[in-house]
Amino acid sequence: MFTVGPGIFASSAAAATDPYFANVVALLHFEGSNGSTTFTDQIVANTWTRNGTSTISTADKKFGLSSGNFPNNTLSPISTSDKANLQMGTSDFTIEAWVNPLTPVTGFGVWYLKGVNTSGGLSIGTTPTVITVRRNGITDLTASVSISTWSHVAVVRASGVLTVYLNGTSVATSSTSFNNTDTDLLYVGSNTAAGGNSNFSYGGYLDEFRLTKGVARYTSNFTPPTSPFPNS
Repeated sequence: MFTVGPGIFASSAAAATDPYFANVVALLHFEGSNGSTTFTDQIVANTWTRNGTSTISTADKKFGLSSGNFPNNTLSPISTSDKANLQMGTSDFTIEAWVNPLTPVTGFGVWYLKGVNTSGGLSIGTTPTVITVRRNGITDLTASVSISTWSHVAVVRASGVLTVYLNGTSVATSSTSFNNTDTDLLYVGSNTAAGGNSNFSYGGYLDEFRLTKGVARYTSNFTPPTSPFPNS
């Protein structure tokens, strides 16, 4: 069980409840006014810092009125400080978001990063054509994804098996085990600005980012969410 707060309800949030909400350790709706540099997490323990030129944008979104805009080749992630809850360890987990990659990049298009180049690191990247999951600097899983289109991406570990779901369909799986114990900041929306290669940054929009520790939400093909993630 993880300690969570009531958060701030986004105007577009669904009225439904989440049976696993006690295990949600990060939840970003990316709601706000156009050009805003404030990124609100429904889990109040997390305070996100804007780096570079990332903003809230009303130009495109999956749900609600806005999404997160992370310009390509700018090293413009948002970041939050390390906490034990944000280290996935060896437990089951679900990392998911709606992604809309726009611009070709030469690297991995990283939008989730928790110390990929260390012994306990994990990252997820989406370029306009490929989803990549890397642990400890080693590429485990790859799958194809479309450009300029909203796609639901979920990376799930269930009983030691890592699976990538694209729009509810399993597209890659690996039984590789690892212990995500990295103590660096958690970055969302790009590679880290500290020593990272700008060509590896994600270029596009993100919406509805949710990190669930201790629960494999999806263990077979499923229907992607049709509304924002619940706040309780």
